[in-house]
Amino acid sequence: MLIVTILAVRENFRFGRGILPLFWKLMAAGLFRCCFRKAYWFYYDSLKVYSSPSPVIGDTLFLLAHVFFLSAFCFAAAFSRRGP
Repeated sequence: MLIVTILAVRENFRFGRGILPLFWKLMAAGLFRCCFRKAYWFYYDSLKVYSSPSPVIGDTLFLLAHVFFLSAFCFAAAFSRRGP
């Protein structure tokens, strides 16, 4: 699923009109944050073999990714109501 998402973001970066470039850039930023958060937790849980002393950093990255996702959907909804 992650590979399909990355390919969709990559393919849709090419569009240069309307809201689509901004939508896909925000989605890509959120996807990057999610991947970074997963790497953070993988590092502490698997490679260091103990949990992070403070889960706040990982949770902050998780919530920050959703800010990008939600802002992309809000922009898309606002522009679709407004029309071309």
